Amino acid sequence: DYPTPSHSNQIFLDNDYIYIANGSTLLILRFTQTGIEQIAEIPMQFSLSSNYPNPFNAVTTIQYSLPTSSEVTLDIYDVLGRKVQTIHNGNQPAGSHSLIWNADGFSSGMYFYKITAGENIQTEMMTLIK
Repeated sequence: DYPTPSHSNQIFLDNDYIYIANGSTLLILRFTQTGIEQIAEIPMQFSLSSNYPNPFNAVTTIQYSLPTSSEVTLDIYDVLGRKVQTIHNGNQPAGSHSLIWNADGFSSGMYFYKITAGENIQTEMMTLIK
């Protein structure tokens, strides 16, 4: 028995590797001398989650998933649409990722975070309370 994230739609075996798909994630496992090792859990589509916590005081976490390796830029904007900080700018592998924004030195208020990952662009709102 190996726990999978949800009901599996397809399972494929290739030598020592097991590929399990459930419609939203591809789980890659490998048989080893000591059991089963998880190699990767790759999302099937891009997603951006709401930051947590929200509202927040000084520090919040932004999570997102990439189905393929992508150039990722995550920018923070104030309520007037001015870019106030870039949290990340560079290539990231497929998978689930999280970045932390430390808003020390920023005023209370509403901010927006915008992620560009390949052809995917998405923006969410967050509230800083000091």
